[in-house]
Amino acid sequence: MLSGIGNPNNINQYGIPVTHELPGVGQNLRDHPQVSVIWKLKPEERVDPLSSPLQIGLRYTASGSSLRNDMCTFGFFCIINRGKLSYIDSPRDYFSLFLSCIRN
Repeated sequence: MLSGIGNPNNINQYGIPVTHELPGVGQNLRDHPQVSVIWKLKPEERVDPLSSPLQIGLRYTASGSSLRNDMCTFGFFCIINRGKLSYIDSPRDYFSLFLSCIRN
């Protein structure tokens, strides 16, 4: 709403000039807590990114909610192979797991 686009009643209360009246802008914002974990694989461990699924998903309902699938947990696995990514200069492979929980 800092752009001045949104509901004039909301924008005016902060002294922001309205540039375009468009109710709904800046509403229904949600937090998306996320966790990213990266670890080194043992030298004898090898993971082939083409032979295993790289994305997983799980949907469930929040406790106390009457809605179905109102929370979504998703994650993906990322295998960082040495020499394949320019921002990591390592003789070892890394395995990364990203998880996020979104409450709808």
